[in-house]
Amino acid sequence: MTELLLPLLSAMVSGAFATLFLFSAGYRLFNLKRAVAAVGAYRVVPAHLAWLVTFLLVLLEIIVGLWLVMGVKKVGAAVMAAGLLAIFAGAMIVNIARGRRDLKCGCLPGLHATVSGRTAWLNILLANIILYLGMMPRPTSFIEDWIGMALGGVILLLCISGLSMLQQPPVDQDEG
Repeated sequence: MTELLLPLLSAMVSGAFATLFLFSAGYRLFNLKRAVAAVGAYRVVPAHLAWLVTFLLVLLEIIVGLWLVMGVKKVGAAVMAAGLLAIFAGAMIVNIARGRRDLKCGCLPGLHATVSGRTAWLNILLANIILYLGMMPRPTSFIEDWIGMALGGVILLLCISGLSMLQQPPVDQDEG
């Protein structure tokens, strides 16, 4: 049972993180000015480098996402994913230490979270999850691997959708 469960769990985690990074990169690409403004708002790089940092961030997210999907460079993909999450957490921690808690997190498209200790710790937790489970062997069967990856991606997108809906104000309904 364990011989199938851990590889399937590894495929699900890889699928979820691939979806996360590819989804975030796509969102940043289609909202480039907003993404550059978000990077600049963190004030961890000089303002004139915000475009370059945003471009590199998008490029790295695409590379990591594709490597996770394809199952190539598994250790490199897991380390790069964890590194990106650690960088995000570090930028949040720097701003928390500066007393700047009003910044939009920019963590996930569609979510309007602000920088907090909770979001920083969540990034650190996710970095550890991808390091541990992302390096485990994935299913040897192509179909089982892709089912696990798809399931992980779908679960992540459902979670994002649910969280996004919870953030929306309730709709007033007319009585009558």
